[in-house]
Amino acid sequence: MYLYYNFLFFVPFRQAVGTIVLFEVKINTRFFRLFLLLFSFLLHQQKKKKKKMAEERAYKPALRDDTLCLEN
Repeated sequence: MYLYYNFLFFVPFRQAVGTIVLFEVKINTRFFRLFLLLFSFLLHQQKKKKKKMAEERAYKPALRDDTLCLEN
């Protein structure tokens, strides 16, 4: 999803400059590597966040069940 938005950003910028090719290898390899590094880092953070939320979801119902058992 993040990659898609970045791709949409690059298209009008490149057309404004007047080049049809989106990625010129000679100029953009450094930026492309930085972008891939950033993208993989953000993906890693998102996976960690999803895992943490899943663990919290798995833990909360157990707490609720314990309280229900104690009340009864």
